[in-house]
Amino acid sequence: MKMFWFSVIAALTVNVRAQVPEMFRYQGRLVEGTNLVNATLPMSFKLYDAPTNGILYYEDSNSVLVVDGLYSAILGEHTVSGSLTNAIARAAVYLELTVNGETLSPRERLFSVPYALNTPPVHERIIGLPDSTFDFGNCLTGRTRRATLTIYNDGNSPMTVTGLEFSETCFSGNWTGTLRQYGSKTVTVFFTPVLAQNYSGTITVNCDKTDGTNVITCTGAGVSGRYIDHGDGTVTDLLTELMWTKNANIGGMIWSDAVAYCENLVTNGYSDWRLPSINRDGDTAELDTLFRTDGDSSGTWEGFAETPFVEVQNRSYWSKTSSADNTDYAWCVYMNYGGIKNDYMARRCYVWPVRGGK
Repeated sequence: MKMFWFSVIAALTVNVRAQVPEMFRYQGRLVEGTNLVNATLPMSFKLYDAPTNGILYYEDSNSVLVVDGLYSAILGEHTVSGSLTNAIARAAVYLELTVNGETLSPRERLFSVPYALNTPPVHERIIGLPDSTFDFGNCLTGRTRRATLTIYNDGNSPMTVTGLEFSETCFSGNWTGTLRQYGSKTVTVFFTPVLAQNYSGTITVNCDKTDGTNVITCTGAGVSGRYIDHGDGTVTDLLTELMWTKNANIGGMIWSDAVAYCENLVTNGYSDWRLPSINRDGDTAELDTLFRTDGDSSGTWEGFAETPFVEVQNRSYWSKTSSADNTDYAWCVYMNYGGIKNDYMARRCYVWPVRGGK
């Protein structure tokens, strides 16, 4: 028995970075005599340039579910031949539908809605944040640890950010500005714990987004002790974020051997060890920070019994900081009283590898 068909056409609106896909949704109704069709039927959709005969510009074929006579198919998902976009771009386009081997007539001329394929792209502002929880790690209570958060605009239009909002007062930071299309901005955020406990909250990026998630979970831990013993032969100083070997008695070496030993050291899962620097001749304070806790340089290692380090020697330790006045000398720290002095590089001093840092 002959089928009769009625149809409506709707554009399928999906954008990927301003590229409109070669697809649109075609919906219709099938009647066989006086009965509504209920079946899954093979359908072929062909686009011609004329109501009869003419040139075939595009063909799509698929099995389509029909329920109570109604069906919905997406042209462009199962292309047999041709380009859907090129076919739609023509002045006159006629669709020929074949259902279960039966070609229905007449062909239907397509108007307006499918031509949305060729309209300008929708302006989108799609925010992107890191996929995982933003973790500040451990921080001494009463101090502040900083980190960087990268905000992305994956849309094709500029996005305006009006500020950052934090659910907990221990987290802070702010930035306002405009993110260009497909651009990013790295923002500094802060964690200042008051109590020795775990903290959890959210960071909300207030913006005029059209899509995407602008909220990310953030965590951090407030700790009261300065040092963390990781149980693997390494200790992290939360004050400086430096990681040291727990054993401070590697032995004595001349300066050049000490530098090479640290740079070639592979231990405890890390290979980026180095000889620490000293705050002299423009270099950064590292080795000397172990002595100068909270600005007090009068103590000795006997006064640091609470630290997890072992085998700290009451002798001098090399730094990588060489003397600006004499190339044969480098700076070292005397652990028995905290003195910082220049020493001859050919002399043997103790070595204490370090890695990381702010």
